[in-house]
Amino acid sequence: MSLTDRIAAMPPVRQGLDRFNQLEPRDRFAAKSLAVFLSVVVCYFGVWEPMQTFAEDARADRDRNRDLLTWMVSTRAQASQQSGTTARRAGPTGQTLLTRVSRTAQQHQIKPNRLQPEGEGNVSVWFDGVAFDSLIRWLQELETREGISVQQISLDRQDRPGLVNARIVLRS
Repeated sequence: MSLTDRIAAMPPVRQGLDRFNQLEPRDRFAAKSLAVFLSVVVCYFGVWEPMQTFAEDARADRDRNRDLLTWMVSTRAQASQQSGTTARRAGPTGQTLLTRVSRTAQQHQIKPNRLQPEGEGNVSVWFDGVAFDSLIRWLQELETREGISVQQISLDRQDRPGLVNARIVLRS
């Protein structure tokens, strides 16, 4: 027995075929036409349209990635130049400005509340309640040993003698 015969032998399918065969020829033609139409609709919306959408999305991703690659290649020289500039700004030990400021502050046993890079070769440092003498010694060492100069400084005294709040912009 073939697969078609076995399917036709199933009771629900058998009942459907019997009802279909009892229809008038014009109604059978309409039912067949409807079945073909629904098959086409299912194939289009279930198979073809999702494949087209996927292909369009893939093309758009490819184009975006190609544009990104083109931009990256065109700015490669500028990026190399910037990284070379950063390397020259590092101190004699090859450390960055931020690292050198942090290391020397720790050596002087003063702890900045905040360190923040500021533009080209500048670092902002904030202190709350730091000893004025320790701060000045630290700034002097930065100038003489590290080659880091003070661009801007703002000091506010505190109620306790010898302590200040400071905001300092340093440049290498």
